[in-house]
Amino acid sequence: MKFMNIRLLLLLCGLILTSCHGAKYHYKQGNKFAEAHMLKPAVTEYKKALDKKPEKVNFLIAMEHRGSALLEELYTNYRFADGNDSLSVYKFLEAAKWTTYLKKYISVDRYEGFYEVDYQQQLSSYINAVYKRSKLLIRSRSFDKAQIRLIELETLKPGFRDVKELLTFSEVEPIY
Repeated sequence: MKFMNIRLLLLLCGLILTSCHGAKYHYKQGNKFAEAHMLKPAVTEYKKALDKKPEKVNFLIAMEHRGSALLEELYTNYRFADGNDSLSVYKFLEAAKWTTYLKKYISVDRYEGFYEVDYQQQLSSYINAVYKRSKLLIRSRSFDKAQIRLIELETLKPGFRDVKELLTFSEVEPIY
């Protein structure tokens, strides 16, 4: 019985130790993703490695290199979406999310504020277009479609005009 307990304990310890991934594992995974030009997973793996061992210089260099490449790609995609306000807005939001994500690990000063004016213009244009479209949908009694657009508006810019009232109206009106 004692021998069985020791075997079970050793098996359990082996399973626990093999399921733990160290910083070097995440760094190597990040390198594999980077070689495959998959920057988002690579940066995520480098972040995991840096969270475990923040003093490792090669982890920091990899994060700086791949993180900057990722932000360049995201902001370039945003610039190429210029002219399509809906696509531009969502591309910018994705780039801003990754900028915030990487701020702790790399310098993001050159991205912050640089695209903000263009984004605000595109956001304003897009929100006004969606607002007009939702009002038309409500007038044509397409409440479910209007509700989807109004929820999107409330997410993008909380407190915009009378979106909350229209949202309530689009929920309540079909009942009556």
